[in-house]
Amino acid sequence: MELLKDEKYTIKLGDKEYGIPELSWEVLSAIEQEFDCSMRELRARFEAKEVTSLLSLVYVLLKCNYPEITKKEIGQQGKIGDIQPVSERVFAAIKAAESNGHFSRAGS
Repeated sequence: MELLKDEKYTIKLGDKEYGIPELSWEVLSAIEQEFDCSMRELRARFEAKEVTSLLSLVYVLLKCNYPEITKKEIGQQGKIGDIQPVSERVFAAIKAAESNGHFSRAGS
């Protein structure tokens, strides 16, 4: 699997920049567990509750590389202006994993 932990796959919350981890099976499983749904169903969850879902997804991703981080800390650092860029970067990392065949898309 390719590493997705370069400048292209970082997110900035407040004054801190964080690397998004490689989307390994462990990370994908953690995401599915957090959302209690498959990766294919994840986008639908975002449509229902965008901010709550983004906070949970960012928490799962950052917890891998920053085990001391809390969901509360992420929520306090993230500002309204961070929603779009963070969401775009997180989904760019997921889309890259999809296009590399790391998990199948709905209907595949």
